[in-house]
Amino acid sequence: MSHTNDLLTGLAGDIAAAGIGVYRSDGSAFLPTETGIGIGQLPETTDRAIALTDYGTTGDDITQPLSTIAVQIFCRGARNDRRDLNALRDPIYLLVQGMTHKNYGTCHVIQAYRFSSVPLGVDDAGRFLQADNYYFECNTPASAYRS
Repeated sequence: MSHTNDLLTGLAGDIAAAGIGVYRSDGSAFLPTETGIGIGQLPETTDRAIALTDYGTTGDDITQPLSTIAVQIFCRGARNDRRDLNALRDPIYLLVQGMTHKNYGTCHVIQAYRFSSVPLGVDDAGRFLQADNYYFECNTPASAYRS
C-alpha cells in the first residue's frame, strides 16, 4: 500500500480519461503519435509527453494523517512549437487546479493547487519543456502515531 503511488496513478488515469494523454500502467510502449503519460519520467517514444513525479511532502501534521504531497507535472510539447506545449499544459491545469475531495485509492485529496510553473527551454530535438508544480493536500492512511 502506497498512498503516494495511489495519488500518481489516479492522477495519470484522470489525465488520460480527460483525453489529454495516454497512460498504460503495464509500461508498454507508446505510439509516436500519442501523448504518453509516465510516472517518474517522460516516455521516450513520443514527442508530446507528460511525467508525474512526487518530490516530497510538506506540512505533514504530527498527530493527524494529513500531508501535503508535492507533485511535478513535467510536460514536453511537439517539436518547434511553443504553443503546443501550452495546449498540453492548459487542460491539465483546468483538470487539477482547485480539485477537491477526490479519492485515489488510499489517498483522499482535500484540495490541489499549482504553486509554481517553470519553463525549461528546449531539448536537443526542439521540443519545449515546462514543469508545473502542484500541492495536493491529502488525508493519508492512519499510522501508529497518526490516527
